[in-house]
Amino acid sequence: DKDTEIEFYGIAPDGDTYCIELDVSEEAEIKHAKAVLSAAAETICMEHEEWTGTTATTCDFTAPVSETDHLVLVNERIALPDNWEEKISLVSIPNASGELVKTDRAAGKAFLKLRSELLEEGIDAEIDAAYEKNDFDNPEHETGLALDLCLVADGEEVAAGDQETWPVIYDKLAEYGFILRYPEGGEYYTGCDYDPQHIRYVGLEAAEKIADENITLEEYLGKDPASVDYLVLVNKEHALPENWEDDIELTYMVNNYDEKIRVERITYEAYLKLKDALLEDGVHTDINTAYRSVQDQKELASEFLVKYGADYVKNYVAEPGFSEHHTGLAIDLYLESVDAWAKIEARLPEFGFILRYPLGKESITGYSYEPWHIRYVGKDAAAEIMSKGITLEEYTERQ
Repeated sequence: DKDTEIEFYGIAPDGDTYCIELDVSEEAEIKHAKAVLSAAAETICMEHEEWTGTTATTCDFTAPVSETDHLVLVNERIALPDNWEEKISLVSIPNASGELVKTDRAAGKAFLKLRSELLEEGIDAEIDAAYEKNDFDNPEHETGLALDLCLVADGEEVAAGDQETWPVIYDKLAEYGFILRYPEGGEYYTGCDYDPQHIRYVGLEAAEKIADENITLEEYLGKDPASVDYLVLVNKEHALPENWEDDIELTYMVNNYDEKIRVERITYEAYLKLKDALLEDGVHTDINTAYRSVQDQKELASEFLVKYGADYVKNYVAEPGFSEHHTGLAIDLYLESVDAWAKIEARLPEFGFILRYPLGKESITGYSYEPWHIRYVGKDAAAEIMSKGITLEEYTERQ
């Protein structure tokens, strides 16, 4: 029989590309060679040319090129594009546990190069998790571009909290087209808490700019989650800014009393995390009211004037156009008992909230103490406001 040439194209552990050529003659040899190389392809991240017959073929080798959109944005608010699976080319890489993890072809090649350089510095960084379909905990993993890393020593995974090793890894990510996807301080844009192990392939150009400017993928793509000033001051002296409603994105929810509530989207996501944390403390809470339009406020003021009188309205109800509830950033809570207020107040800054009208600050805020009224301002501002026992008015004056 005429000799048959079988070609396999691959990516070596150091990131170099190569081609394996085998000349075989007997049919049994052909089947065996195909089986062996197919297994090898799964093990060392190889890409092979499909064998189509007994005719020998030769061609110049070209490195694998991924047609994946490496800048695709997927997060808790933006879903994976339709038919994504048809657009990606996956390869398999063995991790420290000997498991095969799948990743986008270009991302896989880049990781092997990154890993090779890290090994030269004595750092063994392996893939703990990569492509996973229908990953509800982190939808980015379904792109095939996201990798969760772990550190390995003597063949065993070591603690993720190695404060000396991770910064070395971060410094090299951009050289290979990776970014730290959920950096510390980027929660507002990413919608996720800081994750030191989760990296994402975006390509060299984007990775370098994101690293140089210390921004998130959302910022690089110009995808501000909302054009919202989360420190906007609305009180008896400061009216709601013009065209505010054009800039906010409201989320609709139904509370436990079957009431329809609207909340600014980022504020609502932060509230859900707060709610979960409070449940762990044994506190059950729900949203009583949040966003109110100017017309809603007019109707509420008229209703409360009849029910409770002018003094009550003056102390507790804002004039239409001057209510924090117009912003969508303020939430009034339902509670089971007054005993829970202290627990709630203690957890607020962790999730970017403040107690908007604290006791003893009535002369500054213009309103009586309202332990149920919380306001989203972001984690940094909330931490300073709550730790110093000041109000939003006092905080904004200092900025």
